[in-house]
Amino acid sequence: MRSRLQKLLREHLAVSLKCGSVLFLFLMSVLVVACGANTTTQVPGAPPVTVTINLNQVFSSPTPPLAPYSCGAWATQTTPAYYPNSYVGVYAKFVQNVNGNPVGMANAQAQATIFWPNGTATTMNATTKSDGLAVFQIPLQQMAVGHVVLVSVAFTSADGQHTCTVKDSQSAFFTAILSSPTAQPSPSPTAPNNPFPTYTPTGVPTFPGPPWKQTPTPTP
Repeated sequence: MRSRLQKLLREHLAVSLKCGSVLFLFLMSVLVVACGANTTTQVPGAPPVTVTINLNQVFSSPTPPLAPYSCGAWATQTTPAYYPNSYVGVYAKFVQNVNGNPVGMANAQAQATIFWPNGTATTMNATTKSDGLAVFQIPLQQMAVGHVVLVSVAFTSADGQHTCTVKDSQSAFFTAILSSPTAQPSPSPTAPNNPFPTYTPTGVPTFPGPPWKQTPTPTP
């Protein structure tokens, strides 16, 4: 009798453990599902891009005002052709700032200094016109062929109160090149005003007319 009770007890305990295990697994599943539904974890990703434009800020540098007096110089030809008695023109201008507008300084004295490749320097003087422009006609030297020649210009206003100098990297410059002489045709002795010679063909052969145009010779 006792052994039978022990056997029933063991069977009841085994069934209870199985039912408890199944119930425990069911409760754990419900708990996992409930926690997953209420989670607030955000999916990692790139944050939204926000662009703010401020039109009231200025990052550019302000435009510097014009100087009260300014000047400049340049050559009319940077590679002039060299030949005997040739020259190159150099322009220089002297202006004054009047209410933000450049106005030429008339009757100002301008002195140009030409720096030749052999180390020598020559000077030339000119007077500015009403627009502040001074013109220099510089005779070319053979040493300037293939070499850079710099020209600086110093201005002095008509009243002697204001000066301006064009020098260093702002100087005018030029480099002379060799020029091949151009052949000129000799004038014709029969036509002095005609620069091109006139040729008259000589010894042109003459041919008789066609046979049907010849006059027949009468037979005696």
